[in-house]
Amino acid sequence: MLRSKLILWTVLAGLFLGLAACDDDNPVSDDPDPDPDPDPTQTIGDIVGDDDNFSTLLAALEEAGLASALADEEDTFTVFAPNNDAFGPINTEVLLGQSDALEAVLGYHVIPDQALTASDLQEGENTVETLSGDELTVEVNDDGVFIEGSEVIQTDVEAANGVIHVLDRALLGNQNLANTAWFVSETEELYNAVVGAELGDAFANEEGWTVFGPNNATFENADLSGFSSEEIQQILQYHVYAASAVDSGGLLGLLEENDGTVAIETLQGEDLTITQDGDQIVFNGGQATLDMANLDYVASNGILHVIDGLLLPPSIAEANADAISYDLAAQSNSGAIPDGVNGTATFWRYGDTQTIVTLELTDGATGASVSHPAHIHNGSAEEGGSIEYYLTPLDGSGGGGTSARVIDVPFEELTDFNGYINIHESVANLGTVVSQGNIGANASGTVQEGLEFIESPRSTDYDLAANANDGDVAPNGVPATATFLELTSDLTLVTLDMNIDGATGASVSHPAHIHNGNAAEGGGIEYYLGPIDGSDADSRSSKIVSEPYDTLTGFDGYINIHESVANLGTVVSQGNIGANAGDDGSSTADVTVTIDNNGASSWSVTNVDGASGVAGSEENPDLTLTVGTRYRFVNNGGGAHPLGFQNASAEYLLNQDGDGSLEGNTAINYEEDGDGITFTYTQELADAVATYRCTVHGSMEGAVQTSN
Repeated sequence: MLRSKLILWTVLAGLFLGLAACDDDNPVSDDPDPDPDPDPTQTIGDIVGDDDNFSTLLAALEEAGLASALADEEDTFTVFAPNNDAFGPINTEVLLGQSDALEAVLGYHVIPDQALTASDLQEGENTVETLSGDELTVEVNDDGVFIEGSEVIQTDVEAANGVIHVLDRALLGNQNLANTAWFVSETEELYNAVVGAELGDAFANEEGWTVFGPNNATFENADLSGFSSEEIQQILQYHVYAASAVDSGGLLGLLEENDGTVAIETLQGEDLTITQDGDQIVFNGGQATLDMANLDYVASNGILHVIDGLLLPPSIAEANADAISYDLAAQSNSGAIPDGVNGTATFWRYGDTQTIVTLELTDGATGASVSHPAHIHNGSAEEGGSIEYYLTPLDGSGGGGTSARVIDVPFEELTDFNGYINIHESVANLGTVVSQGNIGANASGTVQEGLEFIESPRSTDYDLAANANDGDVAPNGVPATATFLELTSDLTLVTLDMNIDGATGASVSHPAHIHNGNAAEGGGIEYYLGPIDGSDADSRSSKIVSEPYDTLTGFDGYINIHESVANLGTVVSQGNIGANAGDDGSSTADVTVTIDNNGASSWSVTNVDGASGVAGSEENPDLTLTVGTRYRFVNNGGGAHPLGFQNASAEYLLNQDGDGSLEGNTAINYEEDGDGITFTYTQELADAVATYRCTVHGSMEGAVQTSN
């Protein structure tokens, strides 16, 4: 509209200046005035045919056999003519292949038997009957002339047999929603999905629908193979608001009336949440956004808006999710943290039989000199209930306010559990709840993207010895095991398990840390681990450490489990870990292989202690090694026949007689003595190694394989 006003003002200004100049030069003229509006000689057909901006329209008219009709001087027409850009959103190849629909669509742009100029239109809505027999509503307002989301960008192009008004988008208003989805380029895959789900008749015949249609890229990138046919139907129905056809203006008005957020009931039955976020319209917190360039495709039985994502009903999203989070709200109390703390509990699918539950406080560790125990309770937070599952407490003194726990319950079962979570001030003050929230069947969780867990994870156990102390809880100390489990490429789960029958019985939680250095010399805290609840009958805890497995298992450190946060000087369990594990003997080989030489021609394996199936009995037998296992190779002929391990390029990785490229790897923890070599068979080593051989005699060589 602004552009049209500027053009009109320029024309009027030029005319005014021209008249003024004439008055100055010759104020009186005897010549008759020329005809200001000579009759046009070109028909509508001629104008469309001669203007390259209408080449797509011309092709459509010729395909439908209507071009000659618009060139007939005996008839009169008003044509709302889409230029080439106006056909941009339309898949013209599909449309031109449907003769009946094409004729109907073109007829919808033509008003027969009258030349309707802009001045003939009244302010507001004007209804006219089209050549196709359908009624067309033309709206005139302060912003311009509009038809079903399309704007008239040029008016009153006069022809010998009528008038043309140029549109910025082709009209599909006499096509049903199924056809509209088919003919709009961005939603052709939506049409295919609708037909495939046997919803074509509903999209064609039901009245008053608003469809939020995912674009083609959404369907191309979505993996729907895991959904049943019934679920796919429900997903598509979830994209439909069946109460009325709401255009973009109506949607904005609805959002303004509801402070920027509105929940509408979909055809599927569950609510869809729509939010205005700045200049974007967002669905379900980010599942999709509205495509502002593809709005208001009016159809005969509704309206289509294009979105850039797939909307999932909450019930289906949760049933197919790999992670769901639940809000935990701060609880006011009379304890040491009177305002309580906000947090999040997230359930992560871990295999078919387990769920990892993580807790995270919004503002990090509380700073309290206690650990905060947490549990999943039966029932709802409003009604209360008994403890069903212990979670790992949160260390108030550090660790970022996070914890983790592996629960031996399938993800689907736990996310459907009728329960709630409490985080308490301390074991001694369980009656003081600092954070609380319903979970599972009692709450609408938020679906999160799952973690890419390692399919065949590695793990390493470290023994933690009972440490005698002067404390009040366990003066003789408590033996424990620390297990490092490879979760993802950059996350490791560290689980502590006290080797006792039942809980420690203490009215505290026992914090734990990974320290730098070794236990004999001591060192500072490097990583916080999960405290062990003194009342937890399983006496275990977990913590996800943001380090790759190889980094953590190669770390030069030790673990302390303490009596309490308040008594960190009292250690009840202790043990070296990672590259430092040998300092307490825990790096002793899991498997010892004794090899001998047959002269200078071949190797033979004479003994295997700690495993079976390491090698065959023939000369130069294949060695079959297991990732995560620590091996010692006793080489009885090492003086004359040093042992080495090579890659496929015959480069030494480990070399008893020289330097190997992986000997400095802390996770491999290579050791060499007069009798042989010791190393941990890591995934990195397994990926690289090809053969073992004598570094002197090339005939003494065999293959190295990795056990599955």
